[in-house]
Amino acid sequence: MKQVPAESDRGQKPLPWSGAILVGAMCVLVGCFYVWTARNEGANWSFGQRQTDYYNLLAEGFLDGHLYLKADVPEELLKLADPYNPRTRPPGLALHDASLYQGHYYIYFGAAPVVTLMLPFRVLTGTALPLPAAVVVFTFAGFLVSVAIFLGVRRRYFPQYGRALVVAWILLLGTASMGPLLVLRGSIWELPLSSGYFFVMAAVYCVWRCVHSPHHAARWYALAGLTLGLAVASRPSYLFTSTLLVPPIFWCWCRVRETGTSGFVKLGRFAFAGALPLGTVGLGMAWYNYARFGSLTEFGVAYQLSGVFEAETRHFSWSYLAFNGRMYWLSAAEWVRYFPFFYRLENPAVPVGHVGFDDVYGLLRNVPVVWFALLAPLALYRRTAEARSSLMVGLGATAMLAVGAVTTLLFFYAAMARYGADFLPAILLLGAVGVMAVDRWTKICGGRSLILWSVGTGVIAAMSLSLLFAVMLSFSAYGNLKRLSPRAHARIAVWCNYPSSWLERIMGTAHGPLELDWNFSPKATGTVETLVRTGTVGARDEVVLVHEPEGKGRIVFSHDGGAGRTSAEVILAGAKGKLLHVEMGSLYPPEDHPFFTGMRAEERIRLARRLVVTLGGEKLLEGYQRFHPSSPLQVLAPGGRRSGGIESIRTLVRPAGSADPIEFETIRLRVVFPAGARQGREPLVVTGEAGRGDFLLVEYLDDGRLRFGLDHWGKATVLSAPLSVERGKPYLLAVQLGSFPGAPKADRLEVQ
Repeated sequence: MKQVPAESDRGQKPLPWSGAILVGAMCVLVGCFYVWTARNEGANWSFGQRQTDYYNLLAEGFLDGHLYLKADVPEELLKLADPYNPRTRPPGLALHDASLYQGHYYIYFGAAPVVTLMLPFRVLTGTALPLPAAVVVFTFAGFLVSVAIFLGVRRRYFPQYGRALVVAWILLLGTASMGPLLVLRGSIWELPLSSGYFFVMAAVYCVWRCVHSPHHAARWYALAGLTLGLAVASRPSYLFTSTLLVPPIFWCWCRVRETGTSGFVKLGRFAFAGALPLGTVGLGMAWYNYARFGSLTEFGVAYQLSGVFEAETRHFSWSYLAFNGRMYWLSAAEWVRYFPFFYRLENPAVPVGHVGFDDVYGLLRNVPVVWFALLAPLALYRRTAEARSSLMVGLGATAMLAVGAVTTLLFFYAAMARYGADFLPAILLLGAVGVMAVDRWTKICGGRSLILWSVGTGVIAAMSLSLLFAVMLSFSAYGNLKRLSPRAHARIAVWCNYPSSWLERIMGTAHGPLELDWNFSPKATGTVETLVRTGTVGARDEVVLVHEPEGKGRIVFSHDGGAGRTSAEVILAGAKGKLLHVEMGSLYPPEDHPFFTGMRAEERIRLARRLVVTLGGEKLLEGYQRFHPSSPLQVLAPGGRRSGGIESIRTLVRPAGSADPIEFETIRLRVVFPAGARQGREPLVVTGEAGRGDFLLVEYLDDGRLRFGLDHWGKATVLSAPLSVERGKPYLLAVQLGSFPGAPKADRLEVQ
C-alpha cells in the first residue's frame, strides 16, 4: 500500500481565499460571542475612568514606585489580633482574596497581566483598561493562537480534512476551551487564568514552529521559554507544565547526535536558548516575591484574606485526588428537555479540607471530543521519518501541557469549571489531531462504506454534543446570564425551547396541576412521605406528608435554597377518599417557554409562581412562590411508588395560551406616612428570594410629596406619578398580587 508522505512547509499552497474568509468569519464570530458574554445589560466598563479592581490598583502601585496595591487598609483590620482568621475577622472589613502583609494589600496572583497588558495600556493611552476587557483580550488572543496551531497542523499533515469540520473545530476551540466562562465573570480570578491561557498556548505554538523551522529553531525555542515563563508569572501552577520544553531537546539531539562534539555544542546552545528566558522570568518572580514578603517562594497565599483560614488549609493533598478526578472527568449532567438542557445530577460530599466546587461537569461524559485525544498517536501512521519526528515533538509538548495542568488540579483543594482553561485547550488540540488522524487512516486503509459512515457519524455526534454542552454551560454558569441579562436570557431560552415545545405538542404532553387519590393511612410519628417532587438535586420543590402523633399529619412544602411552608394539622383518618390537589409552578414549563406565549402577564404569574394544595376542596397551602425549573420527566411521586399509597394520579390539563379570567388576591396595608420622613426610599412589600426578589417601595420627595415604585430584579424601577398625601394620616394601600411582580404598572397602586 502506498505510503502517505508528510507535507513540508516549502511549496505548500496557501489557504484558498474562500477558506481564509470562512476561518476569519468564525474567529470574528467567537470574538463577538466573547464580548457579548462579557457585557451584561447593566454593564458599564467605564473606559476613561479610574478602575478600582485589584490589578489596576496594582498598576497604580507600580507607577507610584511600590509593589502593593494603591488601596488603604482599614485601621480596624490592622488592629485585629489575627486578621487572617475569617472566624474572627468581621465580614466585609478586608478586600476578599487580597494578601495583607505589613500594613499593605498585595495579590497572590502573578503580575504578568499587569506588566504585559494593563500597565502598557495605561502608559500608552493615559487611561486604565477595565478588568473585564483585559480578560476578553487575553482569552480571545489565546483562542486565536490555538486556532493557528490547529490550522498549521492541518495544513502540514492533514490537507484533505474537510472544510466544514475545520469550522466546527474552530468553534469547539472557542467554546469548549472554557474561554466563555473566563469572560463570563471577568474578575480577579479569571484574569490570571486568561493571561496564562494565552501565554501557554503561545509557548505550544512556538514549539510547533521550532520543529518546523530548523534554521530558526533556537529563536522559536527561546520564544517558547519566554512565553512559558510569562504563563508561570500569570499563574504559578503552570510551573508543572514546564516539561513541554523537553520534547524539542530530544528533537535537537536526534538531529545533531551524529555530528560529534559540534553537535553537543549546538544542543547546549539550543537548550540554553529556551532556559535563559524561562530562568530570567523565574528570577524576576523570585525577586518580586522576596521584595514583597521576604521569601523567594512566597506568592502571598500565606497572607491571603479569604473565606477559609489559609494558614490551616491544605492546598494540595492526596485526599482530594479521587474527588477532583470524579468532578473533572466523571460527574454526570442530567439532561432535560428545557433550556439550558442539563442540570447537576448530584452534589457529592467534599473531602475534609476541600473548599468545594462550582459548575464543573465531567468532561468524559459531557464533552466527548476529549476522548479523541487518545487517538492523536494515530497521526504518526505511515509518515516519513522527518515528519514523524516533528509531529511527535509537537504532540508530546501539547500532551505534557495537558498532563502537567491536570495533575496539578487533581491535588488542589478546589474544583472549579474555570480551571478547565488550564488544560482543555491542549486536550482539544490533541482531540482535533486524533479526529483528523482517524479520517486520514480510513482513507489510507480503505474500508466498507458502512464502517466509514459509522465513524463519521460518531465523530459528528460527539462534536455536536460537545459544542452544545459548551455553549449551554456558558449560558447557565454561575447564573450570570439570567441574573445580569434577564431579557437576553429570556429571548435565548424561548428560542431554544421551541423544539421541545413542538415535540410536546406532537406527543400530547400535558402540563397542569396534579390530582391524587391518596391512601392517607397513619404511620409512625416523624415518617415523611413524598407526595409530589419536581426538579433535580439541589434544585427541587417538594410536597410531603409528615406524620404526627394520634393519626394526624401536616402537608409541608420545601424549596431548595428558600423558605418552606407548613399546613395546619390534618386528621388522616378523615382524609380517606378525599382527592389531593397540588398546583405548583414547576408542573408547567419554565416561564421563558413558548407554552406561555400569548398569555397575559397576570395569568403567566398565576400559573408559574403559585402554590396551591387542597384536600377534598379545603385549601391547606396557598401563596406566591418561586419554583425551580422542571420538566415532566422530573415530576415524581416517589412515596406512593414505594408504599402503594397513590391509587391514581391525573394531570389537569390547562391549555397553552388560555385566556380564562383568573382572580388574584389583594394585599392591603394600613400605612401612615410620617411627617418627618426624609428624602429617600422605604420598602413596603417584599417577595421572592435573595438576588431575584421584587419589592414595592415608597419614595419621599423633597417637596413633601411621595410616589410609589415597583423594583423588579434585573429591570429598572417603575415609579408612579408624584402624589400629595397628608402626613400622619392612615391610608389603606391595596396591591393586587397578580400585577406584582409581573409586568408592573405603577398606576395599579391604589391609595384609599
